[in-house]
Amino acid sequence: MGTTKQALIEQITEVFRLHGFAGATLAQLSAATGLKRASLYHHFPGGKADMANEALIAALTEMNDLALTRLAGPQGASLRLDGFIEGFPLRPGSAGAGASSSRWR
Repeated sequence: MGTTKQALIEQITEVFRLHGFAGATLAQLSAATGLKRASLYHHFPGGKADMANEALIAALTEMNDLALTRLAGPQGASLRLDGFIEGFPLRPGSAGAGASSSRWR
């Protein structure tokens, strides 16, 4: 995935985080990305659902990477598991991963 698309997904993710899927409008998504609606559809042919899908994939990938990093440490299994649990978000806006990733606060 190119950096342009990554940047778009990050901007779109923020709109969904603030407004939810149902509350996010194409006007908000367009304003956040700086793209006209036609350009958004060029990058995301499936429209808002495609944008949400890409945002979800990016979020799950980030959480997976965080989990694997915390579980791969040199300390004992118990400490690695504690680190994983402390860093994993239980729900959006929870302490969890938000402590290390401001995007999910």
